[in-house]
Amino acid sequence: MRCSEGVSARRERAAWPIRKVGINRRATSWMVVGLVALGCRLLLAIPALGDPRRFFVSPDSFEYDRLALNLVAGHGYSLATSSPFTPDVSRTPTYPLVLAAIYALAGHEPRAAVAVNILLGAGACILTALIGRRALGARAGTLAGLFLATDLTSVVYSLTLMTEPIFTVLILLCTLKIVQIVGNTRSGVGGTLQAAVWCGLAILTRPIGLFLPLVLGPMLGVFRPSAVDRKRLTVVFCFTAIALLFPAAWTVRNYLVAGLAQPTSIIAINAYYHRAVVLEAREAGHLPTEEGEATDEGDPVSQRTADDKPADLVNLERQAAQIVLTDPLGYARLHLGGTAEMLRPDRDIFVQIVNGALTARDRRRATSALEQTVAKTQLVVLYALSACGVLLGLRRAGERQMVTLFVVIVLYFLVISGPEAYARFRVPVMPFITLLAAGGARACGEIARTAFRGETTIRPASL
Repeated sequence: MRCSEGVSARRERAAWPIRKVGINRRATSWMVVGLVALGCRLLLAIPALGDPRRFFVSPDSFEYDRLALNLVAGHGYSLATSSPFTPDVSRTPTYPLVLAAIYALAGHEPRAAVAVNILLGAGACILTALIGRRALGARAGTLAGLFLATDLTSVVYSLTLMTEPIFTVLILLCTLKIVQIVGNTRSGVGGTLQAAVWCGLAILTRPIGLFLPLVLGPMLGVFRPSAVDRKRLTVVFCFTAIALLFPAAWTVRNYLVAGLAQPTSIIAINAYYHRAVVLEAREAGHLPTEEGEATDEGDPVSQRTADDKPADLVNLERQAAQIVLTDPLGYARLHLGGTAEMLRPDRDIFVQIVNGALTARDRRRATSALEQTVAKTQLVVLYALSACGVLLGLRRAGERQMVTLFVVIVLYFLVISGPEAYARFRVPVMPFITLLAAGGARACGEIARTAFRGETTIRPASL
């Protein structure tokens, strides 16, 4: 008896290093992804440390900065630079509140806010690796995280006072929870609640996610395992209702302070000025001015002329609808042009941060052909691999649901972004493109090994 106990003890002691190595390997993969992401972001941040203006993207960053300063000073949620501090209804509150918390702790120090965004950008890479590990396997997850860690557009927007890093993290937290729910046959309502909260906070970060619960809710209900129809409907309703509760509450606030029954006045402003007016200008043969042309002409908040009166906003929406419905094919062409612009590499923010080019004219002069070639090559490779990942992933029963989820999220942002899309609109999409690309790279590697060995079948991926 003692002999058998001694043998068992020795086996247990011998097995412990193996288990310990396995744990360390998993932690090491996440650590490598995080360190690579931090390294890339810190490397590009160094040239801009002496000039905080390089971290501002006009006009958005200046408005977030002003909202945070007014909150810290006790002037309320306002963009006004002096009394009276009228409540703002254009910007949703998640990022300004985070920025106000940073300023309350560190003072008006934009570099501290950028440091937080750098950490959020690295966190997005780690979350991508975690999602990939659960959905596609350990190696594919690590590869997806590394792809995102080195994506140039994702890197440079981690160095700005913009919503992209925190919005991407919130979307990924929601997606990770959905992936966990789909992979767990005993998942309860707690997971659905958490996913809905992350989604709701994401909507209050960028209103572009407003319709995302209407997409993710049904998918969660369909993919949820071992659920009768009634439970599926309950999951769909709970997720959608809780996620939409966040923008609904902010809409009530806007109505109470300004009579605006919308989560943000930017919906109407974008519909008219960035869609309808652009459509008219294109039809008349006029090209719109470039984004950021007047970045060096002072604080854009003090120059703001947008009218947020509810009656004016309603009129803007009505006029925008009339213009678009008059020429739907022209709008479709305009939308495709915006999508193409969104899928191209960033041309502006990289040279703004690295070279200090603060106007469109300076950016054109400072743009490096080599940098653009590298960025385009990187995206072409990722897009090709992601296409392979979609085609091959949909053929695998164990990955079909997750690949479908990633594709639907990508398509949502491509469709909802509209004609006014820029490269920065791609930042929250890139984690899902890199996940698909990692799946494609793994599948292509398996095909290559199969061809090299002369085998006739591809081994199923480990999940």
